Amino acid sequence: MKQLDDAGVSQVGIFWILPKKLLVFGVPYTVGENYGDFINTPDGHYETWEQLRKTLGKLPEDYTAYPRGRIVYRITDQKFLVYLNRKHIKNERIKKRIIKEFRLPVDHAIFKHDHHYEK
Repeated sequence: MKQLDDAGVSQVGIFWILPKKLLVFGVPYTVGENYGDFINTPDGHYETWEQLRKTLGKLPEDYTAYPRGRIVYRITDQKFLVYLNRKHIKNERIKKRIIKEFRLPVDHAIFKHDHHYEK
């Protein structure tokens, strides 16, 4: 997985919410992988976390140590679905940061709780 580029295109991908920053990895939705009615990135949290640990070496062993989430694009209505935990779905600062980092159009971003991202 590559870190976000500067193309200016909205992204699909994964993220972690660290205490002082948002760690984001994604690809432009225009080059993501089709999964039925969705466009996603094939990269997962576990594999990406392991790569980060090898590179940075200062991260906890468990990839669930920090809150995380995923963004997919729903083709049928052209919406970006942002999946994350209950706590952060209510945090406007985090939501604005995710929108900015992944270059999501505000009126096309839907934040949804997903129990998969609860620790």
